[in-house]
Order: sequence, then structure tokens, then C-alpha cells
Amino acid sequence: MTNVFVKIESYEDIKDVMELSKERLKQAIDLLEKIAELKQKEDAELAVWTDNLNEISANIEDIEKTLKEQ
Repeated sequence: MTNVFVKIESYEDIKDVMELSKERLKQAIDLLEKIAELKQKEDAELAVWTDNLNEISANIEDIEKTLKEQ
């Protein structure tokens, strides 16, 4: 590990910048978690919609088949 020497005034500034960086990083992580959660909910909703559309498509095919038989 290398020693780094800085002025006392700069040290306080560096500490402030590091604390702000940690806060921003936590905000970014929290936001990413919320986005991932929202994506999961959207994916689940899209899966339901896909299932519904597939069911409707199957129903239409059954109706068409029945109409052709008559």
C-alpha cells in the first residue's frame, strides 16, 4: 500500500467527496433494485398477456375449425 500525503484542508474536502460518493452509490444501487423489481413485475404481466392472447388464438382456431366442419 502506498502512503498518500495531502494537506489538512484537502483531507476534509476529500472526506466530504468520499461521503457524497458513498451516498450517490447507495442511491444508484437502490434505484437499480427498484428498476429490477419493476422489470420483474412487467415481465410477469407480459407473460399473463401472452397466455391470454394464446388462449384467444386457440379459441379462434377452434371456432374456425367448427365453422368449416358445418
